Amino acid sequence: MELLTDADDEGGLIELVGKPVSLNGAMVTYSNGSVYFEPKFSAPTSPGLSISQQDDGTIEVANGEQVLLSTDMYHSITIKHEQPLAQGKAVLLELNTGGVACPVLYQLAVIRSDALPLLTPTFGTCSDLGKLKHDTNGFTLALPGNPAETWAWDSRTLTLHK
Repeated sequence: MELLTDADDEGGLIELVGKPVSLNGAMVTYSNGSVYFEPKFSAPTSPGLSISQQDDGTIEVANGEQVLLSTDMYHSITIKHEQPLAQGKAVLLELNTGGVACPVLYQLAVIRSDALPLLTPTFGTCSDLGKLKHDTNGFTLALPGNPAETWAWDSRTLTLHK
């Protein structure tokens, strides 16, 4: 792993040589397979996404104080993948039912500082054997089933398509 910096960031990093630091940022994977850590030196553009179990048995997915989803239909909800965007991030949610007939479905949350959050309808084949492949421009989720489905997220055009 290498540290990817801008010329503007390099001066600040030089001053920190030999000192313990913690960095905020994201792992960036390029199409050639190389992986870099890209630090973010400014305040986050959007509050963090949180998933919490409520006392009444519901699960809430919230962006800061704003609740995006409150449901009692799933056993658990986990973040499967996060894709950085210029003004925020796209988050692939894995909705686990706890059952065997349809163990997993998915939803995509798009959180941007310049727009209202977007939560897609649920999608998937019910299979928990999906294969996730991601790069800098999005991700592809291949799901087995009858019929099998492949879902692709393009972060350049902000579209999710089958």
